[in-house]
Amino acid sequence: MHLLNSPAEILREYLNEGYVNNLPDVEDDVITIFDTTPLDDGRIGNERITHYGIQIAICYKDYEEGYQKLQEVSNILNSLHNETVSNYKIHNAMKVSTGFVGVDDKRRNNFVSNFILTITKEN
Repeated sequence: MHLLNSPAEILREYLNEGYVNNLPDVEDDVITIFDTTPLDDGRIGNERITHYGIQIAICYKDYEEGYQKLQEVSNILNSLHNETVSNYKIHNAMKVSTGFVGVDDKRRNNFVSNFILTITKEN
């Protein structure tokens, strides 16, 4: 089943913070949620099971604050279990990778975490 909204938009609504698929150039402490490649996981009956990829990008001036925010968001996603957001159910999230990726030209510390989400549209 394909979603009408992007998984990043659904997750942003759940987290109630951040930007979707666009890292703003003007802010220092910011979270952006990107859609990444989904994984098809076969079928159950006639329904195709798809796990949606997302990346959480965190840019903070202060390294420790950025690291703490990454841990906070990761903990929220790791504890997801059958949460309803608008007309969707986020069944779970699995962290695939995480880490510090460097400092950008605005001297912001950049962290990313990649997750696979199982989301279905509610009837």
